[in-house]
Amino acid sequence: MLLVFTLFDKCCSHRVKVILLFWLLGGVNCCFANTNANFIASQLALADQLKVRDPDQSFAILNTLSGRKLSELQKDYHQYLVGFNAAIHSEIPRAINLISPVSERHPADELGMRSRSTLLSLYGGLKDWSKALVVASELESLLESMPRTPQWHLANVGAGNFYLKLAMFDTAFQLLDEAYQSQSQVIDEELRCRYGSQRLAAFIGLATDQVKPAMFNEVQLLCSSLPSSVYTLEFAIIWARYLMDSGHYIEALAKANEFEQAILDLDYFYFRVALQNTKARALVALEHYDKAAAIVDELLGYPNITDYREGFSKAARVKVALASKAQDYASAYNWQLQMAEIERQLQLEEKAKALAVFRAKSMQKAADTALQLLADNQALLREDLRYAEHKLLNLYLTIALVCSLLLVAGFAFYRMRQQKQTWLKLASTDALTGLANRRHFIAHMDNVLRKNRFVAPLSLILCDLDGIKQINDTYGHQAGDWALEQVGLVLREYATENTVCSARIAGDEFVICLESTSAVTAMEYCDQLQQHLAGIDTRAVCGDISLSASFGVCDTDQTGAILTALISGADLAMYQAKKAGRRRAVIYQAHSPDK
Repeated sequence: MLLVFTLFDKCCSHRVKVILLFWLLGGVNCCFANTNANFIASQLALADQLKVRDPDQSFAILNTLSGRKLSELQKDYHQYLVGFNAAIHSEIPRAINLISPVSERHPADELGMRSRSTLLSLYGGLKDWSKALVVASELESLLESMPRTPQWHLANVGAGNFYLKLAMFDTAFQLLDEAYQSQSQVIDEELRCRYGSQRLAAFIGLATDQVKPAMFNEVQLLCSSLPSSVYTLEFAIIWARYLMDSGHYIEALAKANEFEQAILDLDYFYFRVALQNTKARALVALEHYDKAAAIVDELLGYPNITDYREGFSKAARVKVALASKAQDYASAYNWQLQMAEIERQLQLEEKAKALAVFRAKSMQKAADTALQLLADNQALLREDLRYAEHKLLNLYLTIALVCSLLLVAGFAFYRMRQQKQTWLKLASTDALTGLANRRHFIAHMDNVLRKNRFVAPLSLILCDLDGIKQINDTYGHQAGDWALEQVGLVLREYATENTVCSARIAGDEFVICLESTSAVTAMEYCDQLQQHLAGIDTRAVCGDISLSASFGVCDTDQTGAILTALISGADLAMYQAKKAGRRRAVIYQAHSPDK
């Protein structure tokens, strides 16, 4: 080696030595850059592999890469993995903020597919169904164009599971069945088990009466040889629940017992609750009440059972059945109330899902209609162009363009006018009762009082619904809203030709203005309204509480044509009506002692 350097020093000129030195340094730098790039890629891949199995180690690897120089793709890959780690640690808003920009920067590659699949899971967990459906639509488009790698199948299974949550069984089955039937070599045994379980759940949702035992046996064959996990035991929960719901109580109990130990060893809360509910329901159906009571009491003892509303509702239903059988009607009633509240919340959630699905389908239908309309217009345009070759092409195109612009402008003007009317109505109307709101009432009355000089008096009636707090406290705010709606209906239905305006100006306070009407005549109108309110059948909503109101009447003979004075006088009179025992009307006297 020394001999080589000696010959190099003697035989080469200074210029050659400099060139060779720079060449050597460039080679070393290039090798170092390649080594660094390979190291970063391998570390990102390792963090990806560990993101679920060991999220803390994965995050530690990502931290070591934070200060390194990454390519744009590596930066996005790194950001996606950091967001995934945040999701693992239940930092859902932070995870969404990190992953959403990545999905926007990658509209048509594997990272975009993976980021959308993760966002779909996050939005589904938050029950933000509208955003989740937008992401699901983007993911479906990507799945149609991407090669079928293992990541593709994971994203496809995730999309299928999301549609199952929304009870969109047809869409879920189409996604899962084609991939399941393909027998692709990139699908490992666990993923094939997941495909089979979710495909079976979708088929049950689509056609329960066509389910065959062989379908369950096929999925069990796929999953039974695999280590126990949430994915490999999902089919057992589906099977036991199907047998229970279809009335095969003995088989459902046997199936639950068969997989009970595996699910208990898995220690997955939702599976454990689902299995115990199935066993308890089957035992009640088979009249083994003591065993059912033991199971459901243990289930209801879990600290976080109330957070799992579906599981708690089924357990409460079993408690109602057991208490009723034991003739413990007080306990049965208590559990019935709890179950009703949980089921109400579940129904609201189902309605939110249905509304999100409806909106998504409506938007898709509108988009399809627009595309079809565009295609039809294009076809017509081609025909017009061919015809215009013989009949003054330029003139026809100019006329068509002008007509189109006029049509668009006219349609836009019509829509703007229609929308403006809608906005004005919404801005001046109380949404619950359909009456005018406070702002509209005051503006309208100011205008009426300013433009008119009354020969006959003008009367203003303030109406306060009696007992609304008792209705809200006893039967809930929905019953209170119903009562307010009924008042609105009465005021609209029994408006007279002298009614200037009726409005809801506060929570349970209404105001009616009658022109050419004295306070005495207004009192008679109040009595009529009182009778109409008393005639409303409230038994189905408010029990034995009947509707009534306290009225305060004030006319311009007492206060003059000043709105604030009229409202103040009517308010004082209404207060006196309430103080005197409610369900009555009182006329404001300008020199009353209470003023």
